[in-house]
Amino acid sequence: MKIKNLKNTRILLLVSIFFLSFKTTFAQLNTGAGMVLRTNIENPGINIRGGYLIDKKINVSLDFTYFLPYKEEGISSKIVERTNNCLELNLNISYWIDKIDATTLKIVVYPIAGLNLTVTKESETIKQSSGKLETTSDPNTNIGFNIGGGVMYKINSINFFAEGKQIIGINQAALTVGALILFKWDAF
Repeated sequence: MKIKNLKNTRILLLVSIFFLSFKTTFAQLNTGAGMVLRTNIENPGINIRGGYLIDKKINVSLDFTYFLPYKEEGISSKIVERTNNCLELNLNISYWIDKIDATTLKIVVYPIAGLNLTVTKESETIKQSSGKLETTSDPNTNIGFNIGGGVMYKINSINFFAEGKQIIGINQAALTVGALILFKWDAF
């Protein structure tokens, strides 16, 4: 009986320590949008994102970018039209480092690391010898790793940001500029 009570006491103590350690936990949601320029993609992309900031420093974010389609017409006597479509999904983690400037507005710098999923589709409309048009498409899915950094300029609850990253495995670079809105609360 004593061993069972001792075991229950230890479990209760561990659970109490676990919950007390989060007494001052701070959590913050952020959401925003921006524009992306990426190497080897002719048109800009529209980016939407959401993140979860843990203890004012570690941000885990998910973002989606849709690149505007790029269309070429009259490429040759045989190829009538070529269209490229691209979208990407990123799961990133960053560490926000606060700096205070002279006007008391905050500047935050941060390194980025994460995963990238890029889906591209190239379609060609070809004129057959019979005069008939035939469309073919070639979809590709690539997975890469993001490494980079960013800077934010905080004004109240809005953060204007610029971030650059290299996508390893796809061998492309991306530059994103936009704004985030922050929503915060104390978790306990």
